[in-house]
Amino acid sequence: MIGHLRNDIEQHGEVHATFEEHDEDVELRKGTVDICDDCKLITIDAASEPIERFGYDSLVSWYMPEDRRH
Repeated sequence: MIGHLRNDIEQHGEVHATFEEHDEDVELRKGTVDICDDCKLITIDAASEPIERFGYDSLVSWYMPEDRRH
């Protein structure tokens, strides 16, 4: 599952993901997201936002937004 997520981010540039502990979709963008297999964490480090971390096991789903200008 994480391998597919990683591929979608690389190919599309971003995906919108749903995590169990978060009420809204989370944008995972190429260049601001780190997917660490050793620690099983997805870390978002965008300059304009506080750093967020999500465990692999809390990932529910994701989709690629239709509008690339989003």
